[in-house]
Amino acid sequence: MVKYTAIGIMSGTSLDGVDLAGCEFSQQNGKWAFKILAAETIPYNEEWLFRMQKAHLLSGLELSRLNVEYGRFLGRLAYDFIFKHHLNPAIIASHGHTIFHQPSAGLTLQIGSGAEIAAQTRTTVVCDFRSLDVALGGQGAPLVPIGAPCPPNATSRLRKSVVLPIFPLKKMAGGLPSTFVRPTSF
Repeated sequence: MVKYTAIGIMSGTSLDGVDLAGCEFSQQNGKWAFKILAAETIPYNEEWLFRMQKAHLLSGLELSRLNVEYGRFLGRLAYDFIFKHHLNPAIIASHGHTIFHQPSAGLTLQIGSGAEIAAQTRTTVVCDFRSLDVALGGQGAPLVPIGAPCPPNATSRLRKSVVLPIFPLKKMAGGLPSTFVRPTSF
């Protein structure tokens, strides 16, 4: 039996907080199963709520800073969550927080630097799920069709370079992250 522990991080436009889930995925006899080990929503404090509400009004430089700071914030939340629940994840999948989303115009932006999350947790991070789906002509919701095959317009090279290294995530969530951050040394 093959087993993977993963952490999922999500923040929705409702701005009620950051959702974290620790899950164990297992494969036996060609069938995948999952178990939720721990899950919680951490509400935003007033400062983060204000910053996230105003993010779409920021300049490019200010938004870039917020991306890094928010990634660091998510990384600290993930680190605390991992420690609190005694988890040992092989990977962290972070959706980030959507600031702009206009897939018909080919535009989408999620903040929450995967590199910062990886630096805080010392764990491999996959992130920026929407961008590739939008670039391939989708609506930026690659996690909706759970277990769906790779998009028909995805090239063989894309399938091998993006999907195969994250096979368990692709197989279980149908996701195609645009960014794959693997810490090399600490």
